[in-house]
Amino acid sequence: VYQQEDLDQLEHYLAKPDECIKDLFASWFIEDKGEDRSKWLDNWVVEALYAVRECNFVAITGANAVGKTAFAIFAKYWFILTRWMPVIQVTSIDQIQLHSVFWAESRRWYDRSPDLQVMFEHMPTRIVHRVHREVWFAIARTAKKQIPAGEDAQATGLQGLHAPHLLFIIDEASGVEDPNWEAAESSIRQPDNHLLAISNPLRVSGKMFQIFNLSSFKKYWYTKEVSYKDSSLIDQRLAEQQIEALGGEKAPVVQIRFLGRFPKRGGINTLPTYEQVQRAIERGYEVDLNAVNVLLQAMATLKKGNVVCEYTKEELIEFKGALEAMRRDDRPDTEVLYRSLIAKGGGNIVDRWNLIRQAYYEPPTRLGVDIARFGDSETAFAFRRNWRIIKCEGFHALTGTDIQGRVKNAFDVFTGLEIAIIDSTGIAGGIGVVDPLVNEGYSVIELGFGSPSTDKHRYYNMAAELWMFISDNSDKVILPDSDILISQFTSRRYFYTGKTAQQVRIESKDDMKKRKLPSPDHPDSCCLSYAPIVIEEEGDYENEGATIIEEEILMPEVEGEFGLG
Repeated sequence: VYQQEDLDQLEHYLAKPDECIKDLFASWFIEDKGEDRSKWLDNWVVEALYAVRECNFVAITGANAVGKTAFAIFAKYWFILTRWMPVIQVTSIDQIQLHSVFWAESRRWYDRSPDLQVMFEHMPTRIVHRVHREVWFAIARTAKKQIPAGEDAQATGLQGLHAPHLLFIIDEASGVEDPNWEAAESSIRQPDNHLLAISNPLRVSGKMFQIFNLSSFKKYWYTKEVSYKDSSLIDQRLAEQQIEALGGEKAPVVQIRFLGRFPKRGGINTLPTYEQVQRAIERGYEVDLNAVNVLLQAMATLKKGNVVCEYTKEELIEFKGALEAMRRDDRPDTEVLYRSLIAKGGGNIVDRWNLIRQAYYEPPTRLGVDIARFGDSETAFAFRRNWRIIKCEGFHALTGTDIQGRVKNAFDVFTGLEIAIIDSTGIAGGIGVVDPLVNEGYSVIELGFGSPSTDKHRYYNMAAELWMFISDNSDKVILPDSDILISQFTSRRYFYTGKTAQQVRIESKDDMKKRKLPSPDHPDSCCLSYAPIVIEEEGDYENEGATIIEEEILMPEVEGEFGLG
C-alpha cells in the first residue's frame, strides 16, 4: 500500500527522471563519482531522459563506450518505477547482445539499488513487480530475423503490445530488421507509449539510418548524436590520438566510432565511397553466416561422420549470433571454416557447401605488398582469395630483409599462394625486395602504382586503375572489418584529368600527407592483390597490356538467404 508521501515522491520522479536515477543508485554514484550530484550523470544522459519523458519516439546514436546501454537501462528503471502497471519490452539483434550485454548490465544496476530490489525481482528474461507480477513487468526478446523456412529460428521477435503505459527499447537498432520496427511502431498509440532506439551509427541503410536522415522521420522523432566529447567515460586525450591516426574527424570511421553520427555523404569525391566499403565488409559477414548456416543444417540432418568441422555445434551457434550482430571480435576463423567438409548427404547440402568453399574460402591465394614510403608509413600485406581479402595487416619500420622474410613465411603458411605482387615505389621496393626473392625461386613480381594503366583513356596510371577496380566491383569485393582499412579506403580523393573524357587520377600520397592524412598503405596492398597479373605458366607472368577481366576471379552464383552472387 502506497502512502501519500510515496505517491508524492513518485510524482516528483515522474517529472524529474534524472533525480529518480540519482536517488536509485546514490550509494554507487557516491562511491564511484563523489558527493557532487551534478557530476553523476553526463549532460547528454539527462537531456535524453527528459526526451523519453516528453517524446513518443526517441533515437540515440553514439560513439563507442559513451554509455548508451546504461542510459537505456536508466530509462527502463525510471519508467517501471514511476507508472502503474507499465509494460516494457527490450529487444536487440541477437541473444548474446540482449542477454550477455544489455540484460547482464541491467542486473548489475539492479544489484546497486536496494529500492529496486524491494519492489521488483530481476529474472533471466523478465523484471517483475513482486506483487503484480503478471501486469507490471519488463521483458527481453531478441529481434526476429528473416529466416528461411526449415531453419531453427532462435529469435522470438518484437510482439505488438498495447498498454496505457508502454515502453519499447531497441538496442543496437541499426542492425534490427524492419519487421521488428513495424511491430514496435504500431504499438505506440497512447500518450504514454514510447519507443526508444539506441545504436552505433554503423549501417547506412535501414530504419535507424532513415530516422536520422529523412525529413519525414525527423518530424516526429527526437534524435541525438552522442560524441566522445559528450562522455565522461572516455579518455579525451587518448580518443584524440586515435582520431588523428584514423585521418581526422572527416574520416567516416571516425564519424561513426567517435562522433556517433552516420557518415556524411557528398561534397568531396572519394574513391571508393564509404557506402561501398561498408557494404564490402557486410558481405563478408553474410558469406560466413551462410557458411555457418549450411554447417549447422548439415549437423542437424546428416550422420555425424559425414560432417567434419573443427568447431562444435555450440560454437557455430555462438558464431551465428556474432555474425548476425556484426561483432568483429567474435567471428569465426575463416581458415578453420574452409577446412570443414561435408562428405555426403541428402538434398543439395553437399553442393551448397562445396560451392561456398570454392567461391570464398579455397586457394589459390594472392598476396599484395605495399612497401612503406615514409618513416611513419606501414608496409602492408593483403591476402586475397577470389573476391575476398582474407587478411590485411601492416607493420612499421620493416627493412628489406624483414619484408623478404614475411613474404617467404607467407608462402609457407598460406596454402595455394600462387604469387606475391609487390609495390616497386616504396623505400625498399624493386631491387631491395623483389630481386632477392625471385633469385631464390619465389613466385614474386613487382608493380609500380605510377606505371602505365592498361587503359590510358580511363586511368591516369596503375594506381587509378586499381582503386577504380575496387569501386567498380564494390558489389563483389569482400573486405575485412577494420577501422584502419575503412578510414584509409574512404579518405583518398579522385579527379578527372581532362586529358580524355573519362580519365581518372587519384590523389597522391604526398598530397594526402599535406592534408595530414595517413598513407593509404592497407588499401594499396589490397589493390595490389587484385592487380591484372595473368599467370600463363608457372613462373611466367604478364602485366604489360593485361586486362583485369572478371573471369580471372572466380565468382560463381551462391544461392541462399542472403542473395549472394
